[in-house]
Amino acid sequence: MEPGPWLTSLLAAVALIGGCSHPPVISKAVLPSPFQAAIRYQAEPAQHEGGSLVVGDWESPTNFAPYFNAEQPAAQVDSLLFAGLVRQTADLQFLPDLAARVPTPDNGDVRWDRKSGSMTVTYRLRPGLLWSDGTPLTASDVAFTWRTIVDPKVQGVVSLEGYQDISRVDVVDDRTVVLRFDRLYPQYLQLFPAVLPEHRLRDVAVDRMADDGFWAHHTDPQRALVGGSRGAASAPRPGDSEDLP
Repeated sequence: MEPGPWLTSLLAAVALIGGCSHPPVISKAVLPSPFQAAIRYQAEPAQHEGGSLVVGDWESPTNFAPYFNAEQPAAQVDSLLFAGLVRQTADLQFLPDLAARVPTPDNGDVRWDRKSGSMTVTYRLRPGLLWSDGTPLTASDVAFTWRTIVDPKVQGVVSLEGYQDISRVDVVDDRTVVLRFDRLYPQYLQLFPAVLPEHRLRDVAVDRMADDGFWAHHTDPQRALVGGSRGAASAPRPGDSEDLP
């Protein structure tokens, strides 16, 4: 069914209603989303190019595992290491990140079947995406990320709302993935703030995923992986600092 202006209005209306309702109570700690943690700031003209930005925090992260670590400092670093499908600016606007464009009803990438109530969201990845070991980042990684998040054996800390509303993820080709929702879900852009590397994690037992040593080895070139255009962390100094390029 072709989307129209009415679908855009409906998505906005439901999002507004959803924003006024109480969030669901879940038994797990909820990982703060980098989308929700966006900070407003007043940009100033750059005096020169390059330089270093030093950010301090009272807690040292134990590892860098998006979806598996509830520590706020870790979530902040994860948002720099791992790219999501889209990203949100300080003024709360969504922009493409790993995706080539933001899916919307207007561009045809979001469709709603009024009869069944189901919804599909199509993401088209940017060409040439690579993990830091040179392996292509593909739509299969997105599907793997979803399967990992919703697997009941995985000890994740992220809220499952939205992810559990997806009944199926179809990999059309290396650069195209379709999320099939059972219902209208206006907050779809807030999902997948990070994509996980299937080729390095698919052999890890799902009940051990959160504790796997992979997450503590971002400095080992044989094990370190980051997504999209993100940089890898330098040698960590526990209780002291982490350096990002």
